[in-house]
Amino acid sequence: MSFLLNIYDTHINDGMFANKGEIFESKIQIRPKGGTGFINQRILSDLNLELPTGWTSFAVETPEIENPSFPPTLRTVEMFTIGKHFSKSIGISDETFRKAYQTFVSQENRIIVSNYYGKKIFFHGETSGGSRLWSWFETVDGSQPWFLVEEVNFADEDPQGFVDLLKKVFDSDKTIVLDTPTNRQRLPVNANYVDAQEFKDVISKKASGYIVYHKALATRSDSFDPETYLVKRW
Repeated sequence: MSFLLNIYDTHINDGMFANKGEIFESKIQIRPKGGTGFINQRILSDLNLELPTGWTSFAVETPEIENPSFPPTLRTVEMFTIGKHFSKSIGISDETFRKAYQTFVSQENRIIVSNYYGKKIFFHGETSGGSRLWSWFETVDGSQPWFLVEEVNFADEDPQGFVDLLKKVFDSDKTIVLDTPTNRQRLPVNANYVDAQEFKDVISKKASGYIVYHKALATRSDSFDPETYLVKRW
């Protein structure tokens, strides 16, 4: 079984893909011959495409149950939807699926739910790719996160390939970027840069509700503990 969930500008770079259409043609190859493929209706609508042969379209379904580790974004809704489709297809009961969804904890450590003096913070420690950052803003309920960026790092990706997504992220008046020479050098768009004291004031006093903290590549170390780090750093 194959699921195709979304397509973004990320990877539109020299030597990779020229447009979203090429990304789509590459991604539909994930379905083995004779296999079952499910494709998000949103992709077909966004790219104005017909349903490919061998695929079935689906609409995402907002879960009525919660997992405290998941943010209120489309990625969460997509994961719930395909999990439900998959479970039903292989005979797993709805009760078992719901329990699995509610108790699932990611093993990759890309996103870790942390506590900072009583505030719930989603600590994002992976690369600063456009779709990764923008996905925090694609919320189901329309809410907008406080997005606190300590460090950006695109690793081997060229940010010019997804600069439009980055503009959306850093145009937000709730996106705060620590003013460092490295961040200014790496970030190809305008941003709300603040010094360390103002950054601390935002995270400790001003930010509330849906909060995301981004420090690129931080969680790749097994010994890294976001909660300990946040308290010591700020």
